[in-house]
Amino acid sequence: FSQFDVLNVIGDYTMANNVTLNKLQVEVDLAFSVQPSTRSDDIATKVVNSIFFDGISENVTVVMAVDDLHVEFALMIAFELQKLGEIQFGSLTSIEHIFPCILHALHSSVFTPINLSVGNTSSFYVTNAISDDIKDLVNGFISAFSDLFE
Repeated sequence: FSQFDVLNVIGDYTMANNVTLNKLQVEVDLAFSVQPSTRSDDIATKVVNSIFFDGISENVTVVMAVDDLHVEFALMIAFELQKLGEIQFGSLTSIEHIFPCILHALHSSVFTPINLSVGNTSSFYVTNAISDDIKDLVNGFISAFSDLFE
Protein backbone atom coordinates (compact mmCIF):
# COMPACT_ATOMS: atom_id res chain seq x y z
CA PHE A 1 0.00 0.00 0.00
CA SER A 2 1.24 3.44 -0.80
CA GLN A 3 -1.89 4.99 0.75
CA PHE A 4 -4.22 3.45 3.32
CA ASP A 5 -6.52 6.15 4.61
CA VAL A 6 -9.75 4.49 5.76
CA LEU A 7 -12.71 5.10 8.06
CA ASN A 8 -12.40 8.89 8.10
CA VAL A 9 -15.62 10.34 9.49
CA ILE A 10 -17.12 12.86 7.04
CA GLY A 11 -20.72 12.88 8.30
CA ASP A 12 -22.98 11.53 11.04
CA TYR A 13 -23.10 8.07 9.47
CA THR A 14 -20.54 8.29 6.69
CA MET A 15 -16.85 7.38 6.46
CA ALA A 16 -14.49 8.15 3.57
CA ASN A 17 -11.94 5.60 2.40
CA ASN A 18 -8.92 6.01 0.11
CA VAL A 19 -6.57 3.16 -0.73
CA THR A 20 -3.73 3.09 -3.25
CA LEU A 21 -1.74 0.00 -4.17
CA ASN A 22 1.57 0.24 -6.01
CA LYS A 23 0.82 -3.07 -7.72
CA LEU A 24 -1.96 -5.61 -7.61
CA GLN A 25 -1.46 -8.99 -9.24
CA VAL A 26 -4.16 -11.64 -9.44
CA GLU A 27 -3.75 -15.21 -10.62
CA VAL A 28 -6.86 -17.14 -11.62
CA ASP A 29 -6.85 -20.87 -12.30
CA LEU A 30 -9.45 -21.88 -14.89
CA ALA A 31 -10.58 -25.31 -16.01
CA PHE A 32 -12.02 -25.65 -19.52
CA SER A 33 -13.98 -28.68 -20.58
CA VAL A 34 -15.46 -29.01 -24.06
CA GLN A 35 -17.56 -32.06 -24.79
CA PRO A 36 -18.95 -33.17 -28.14
CA SER A 37 -22.67 -32.78 -28.78
CA THR A 38 -24.92 -35.60 -27.68
CA ARG A 39 -27.74 -34.66 -30.07
CA SER A 40 -28.22 -37.20 -32.81
CA ASP A 41 -29.45 -34.56 -35.31
CA ASP A 42 -26.37 -32.36 -34.89
CA ILE A 43 -24.54 -32.14 -38.23
CA ALA A 44 -21.12 -31.81 -36.66
CA THR A 45 -21.62 -34.61 -34.14
CA LYS A 46 -20.13 -37.37 -36.28
CA VAL A 47 -17.10 -35.33 -37.32
CA VAL A 48 -16.41 -33.92 -33.86
CA ASN A 49 -16.96 -37.26 -32.14
CA SER A 50 -14.54 -38.98 -34.47
CA ILE A 51 -11.81 -36.41 -33.63
CA PHE A 52 -12.55 -35.63 -29.95
CA PHE A 53 -14.43 -38.66 -28.73
CA ASP A 54 -13.74 -37.96 -25.03
CA GLY A 55 -13.85 -34.16 -25.28
CA ILE A 56 -11.13 -31.71 -24.38
CA SER A 57 -10.17 -30.59 -20.89
CA GLU A 58 -7.52 -28.07 -20.09
CA ASN A 59 -6.35 -26.10 -17.06
CA VAL A 60 -4.87 -22.64 -17.54
CA THR A 61 -3.67 -19.86 -15.29
CA VAL A 62 -4.49 -16.26 -16.15
CA VAL A 63 -2.21 -13.66 -14.57
CA MET A 64 -3.38 -10.06 -14.40
CA ALA A 65 -1.44 -7.17 -12.88
CA VAL A 66 -2.15 -3.47 -12.59
CA ASP A 67 0.06 -0.65 -11.32
CA ASP A 68 -1.01 2.35 -9.25
CA LEU A 69 -4.50 1.16 -8.39
CA HIS A 70 -6.43 3.84 -6.49
CA VAL A 71 -9.81 3.14 -4.89
CA GLU A 72 -11.93 5.86 -3.32
CA PHE A 73 -15.38 5.37 -1.80
CA ALA A 74 -17.56 6.36 1.12
CA LEU A 75 -19.39 3.98 3.42
CA MET A 76 -22.62 4.96 5.11
CA ILE A 77 -23.38 2.71 8.04
CA ALA A 78 -26.14 2.63 10.67
CA PHE A 79 -26.29 0.46 13.79
CA GLU A 80 -29.20 -0.35 16.06
CA LEU A 81 -28.16 1.08 19.44
CA GLN A 82 -30.21 -1.43 21.42
CA LYS A 83 -28.49 -4.36 19.69
CA LEU A 84 -25.09 -2.73 20.13
CA GLY A 85 -25.84 -2.46 23.85
CA GLU A 86 -26.70 -6.17 23.97
CA ILE A 87 -23.24 -7.24 22.76
CA GLN A 88 -21.30 -8.73 25.64
CA PHE A 89 -17.73 -7.51 25.99
CA GLY A 90 -16.38 -11.07 26.20
CA SER A 91 -17.67 -11.73 22.68
CA LEU A 92 -15.49 -8.91 21.34
CA THR A 93 -12.29 -10.27 22.86
CA SER A 94 -12.26 -13.23 20.49
CA ILE A 95 -11.31 -12.30 16.91
CA GLU A 96 -13.64 -14.88 15.34
CA HIS A 97 -16.65 -13.39 17.18
CA ILE A 98 -16.10 -9.69 16.48
CA PHE A 99 -17.48 -9.60 12.93
CA PRO A 100 -20.65 -11.66 13.63
CA CYS A 101 -21.38 -9.54 16.72
CA ILE A 102 -21.06 -6.29 14.80
CA LEU A 103 -23.17 -7.64 11.91
CA HIS A 104 -25.93 -8.55 14.36
CA ALA A 105 -26.21 -4.87 15.37
CA LEU A 106 -25.95 -3.53 11.81
CA HIS A 107 -29.14 -1.87 10.58
CA SER A 108 -27.96 -0.92 7.10
CA SER A 109 -24.85 -0.09 5.11
CA VAL A 110 -24.41 1.59 1.74
CA PHE A 111 -21.35 2.03 -0.45
CA THR A 112 -21.28 5.18 -2.52
CA PRO A 113 -20.16 4.79 -6.11
CA ILE A 114 -16.57 3.61 -6.14
CA ASN A 115 -14.01 5.78 -7.89
CA LEU A 116 -11.41 3.41 -9.33
CA SER A 117 -8.36 4.49 -11.30
CA VAL A 118 -5.59 2.36 -12.73
CA GLY A 119 -2.21 3.81 -13.69
CA ASN A 120 -1.13 1.00 -15.99
CA THR A 121 -2.02 -2.58 -16.83
CA SER A 122 1.44 -4.02 -16.45
CA SER A 123 0.77 -7.62 -17.45
CA PHE A 124 -1.99 -9.90 -18.65
CA TYR A 125 -0.99 -13.35 -19.80
CA VAL A 126 -1.94 -17.01 -19.86
CA THR A 127 0.24 -19.86 -18.64
CA ASN A 128 -0.11 -23.64 -18.68
CA ALA A 129 -2.27 -23.63 -21.82
CA ILE A 130 -1.58 -26.65 -23.99
CA SER A 131 -3.88 -25.74 -26.86
CA ASP A 132 -3.21 -22.59 -28.89
CA ASP A 133 -6.98 -22.28 -29.45
CA ILE A 134 -7.67 -22.12 -25.70
CA LYS A 135 -4.79 -19.69 -25.25
CA ASP A 136 -6.17 -17.46 -28.03
CA LEU A 137 -9.66 -17.60 -26.50
CA VAL A 138 -8.44 -16.52 -23.07
CA ASN A 139 -6.15 -13.86 -24.54
CA GLY A 140 -9.19 -12.45 -26.38
CA PHE A 141 -11.05 -12.09 -23.08
CA ILE A 142 -7.97 -10.52 -21.49
CA SER A 143 -7.62 -8.05 -24.34
CA ALA A 144 -11.26 -7.02 -24.07
CA PHE A 145 -10.94 -6.65 -20.28
CA SER A 146 -7.74 -4.60 -20.49
CA ASP A 147 -9.41 -2.25 -23.01
CA LEU A 148 -11.79 -1.24 -20.21
CA PHE A 149 -8.88 0.38 -18.34
CA GLU A 150 -7.44 2.34 -21.25
